[in-house]
Amino acid sequence: MNSVRDTFRASDGANITIYRANPHGAAACPGLIVFPSIFGITAELVTHADEIAAAGSVVVVFDPFSRGEDPGPLGEGERERAIARMGGVDFGRLNRDFRELLADLKSDPACNGKVAGLGICLGAPFVFNAAADGELAAAASWHGSRMGGLMGRASEIQCPMLIEFGDADPVAPIEEVMAIRDAFADADHVQVRIYPGAGHGFSHTGWDDYDPATMAVARPALEDLLAGLADD
Repeated sequence: MNSVRDTFRASDGANITIYRANPHGAAACPGLIVFPSIFGITAELVTHADEIAAAGSVVVVFDPFSRGEDPGPLGEGERERAIARMGGVDFGRLNRDFRELLADLKSDPACNGKVAGLGICLGAPFVFNAAADGELAAAASWHGSRMGGLMGRASEIQCPMLIEFGDADPVAPIEEVMAIRDAFADADHVQVRIYPGAGHGFSHTGWDDYDPATMAVARPALEDLLAGLADD
């Protein structure tokens, strides 16, 4: 497995910071595009990317704050700064950057053309909408924010999807989470899992909200989802 920090040139010429992790071997494999939380491409997210790539996928994580005045990863103690930089984000342009990067990964020779999306917190609605638009072969979200208002599109999700929440998440109240679960009650291809005691940020290894028991289920489930996209 090899990895690199690089830039992706968007259609308007802007350089978008990415982290790319490649598996060993020459055969084309599934791709995973990761839309991170408000903290960006953190060290623990890089570790997730490396480990998922080692299991057999091309993983690309991008910095949603590349265009702003305060790009780059932030730490657990910089939550206020992370929230503040959200004010300068053009969400329409951010979505276009995400979709362009997704298209680029699909056409990458190292990828078999089947790309899953992982949305973490901030990234979850962007991944959800890409899945609803038929742009993803599979999708997943970890402690997603602002997802409740998207359930009008629930029937448009035709690909396999994993939606992972904690029942102690103040950003996604349990009432909203239950409504999301109910929206997919008859959808066998979508799994909505609610983890007892898990809060917001359960995927951030080593942070206060990190929940190893939750991630012991959510991470392998994501890897199984990706394995299902591999060519026979």
